[in-house]
Amino acid sequence: MAGGRADGGGDHGLVPAHAALFGGLPLDEYKFLVHVGERWHGVAHEASSSLIAKRSALQDEDDHLLSLCSHELFHLWNVKRIVPAAFVPYDYLHETPTRLLWAIEGITSYYGDLALVRAGLWDETRWLEHLREEIETLENAPGRHHLSLAQASFDGWLQEPAQMHDEPNARVPFHNKGEIVAALLDLTIRSATEKSLDDVMRSIWRESRELQEDAIERAVANVAGAELARDFFARYVDGTEPLPYEELLERAAVAFDSASGERLALGAKLKTIDGLLMIENVTGDGSAMEAGLLPGDELIAIDGARTTSDDDVERVFESLSEGEAVPAVIARAGVVQIRAMLPRRDPHVSITLRVGAGLRPSHMREAWLRRDE
Repeated sequence: MAGGRADGGGDHGLVPAHAALFGGLPLDEYKFLVHVGERWHGVAHEASSSLIAKRSALQDEDDHLLSLCSHELFHLWNVKRIVPAAFVPYDYLHETPTRLLWAIEGITSYYGDLALVRAGLWDETRWLEHLREEIETLENAPGRHHLSLAQASFDGWLQEPAQMHDEPNARVPFHNKGEIVAALLDLTIRSATEKSLDDVMRSIWRESRELQEDAIERAVANVAGAELARDFFARYVDGTEPLPYEELLERAAVAFDSASGERLALGAKLKTIDGLLMIENVTGDGSAMEAGLLPGDELIAIDGARTTSDDDVERVFESLSEGEAVPAVIARAGVVQIRAMLPRRDPHVSITLRVGAGLRPSHMREAWLRRDE
């Protein structure tokens, strides 16, 4: 990748920011192989990464390319050399399930974007906006209530695109939640000790690169104490307790706020196929789910008003009253049905993270989101 800003010429830049964490690079040469296409994608190799950059986003100078490069570069250590024991040796013929996908992908996502701050490519505001987006994505995934992060990792091999009948309500994105849990684990360690997740990763790099299923928890215990590790992993990795955003971010002087239910809404993701308004998925506790609507249904009308677009649906809900049932006309497998629908508040969660007036200076935040000098 050209340019001193990202290729790490001298002592600053993206590559040195990653190398500093582990005490240097594990090789002499690394290549970013960048292709331009119609989507974002990245694959890490032993001494390179193959990247597809989305053409339309590059025209808008989207910084997603830097994030993608940083993510795949961190895989140089985490997954290419720090490897779950279940992957050793690699078996390309059979499934190799592991509960550590959240760590090899989520921790990589966390450090991939944190390195952009340390390299001076992102500022604190940009990083916190990214974290806000990730938290909002997770908090709008109903599966988080019943599927643990470790189990979501183990179930990764069960994800078959052709069989995703109700994925948003049934699954947890382990990349996404893994990144957030890594950030909260880092803050937990920093608030209780003089150490950080950096020390955990360095200890793994030095001592145990072939990871047993409990390796991350044991490494955290060695760095920050067995009680801290046992409690955190039981609640947030192996369990499904709500993540302690407000408590931990407040320690870094970052204000956290969550809001939902500001208006009535269908509670479903829609898409238009051949002129038909189809339900792609429904949200738990939303109007659509409570009325028994399913992915694959065609939404024909609500309260007597024809619906052919998202805007039509929004306009109808603006005229409805909470709790007063209205008819919803759908077509399922070629059969027209009428369902009673009770309009409910939009379950979508909106997240706000704020640093500014009224918040005290934080040495923890400065250390956490420091820029390498």
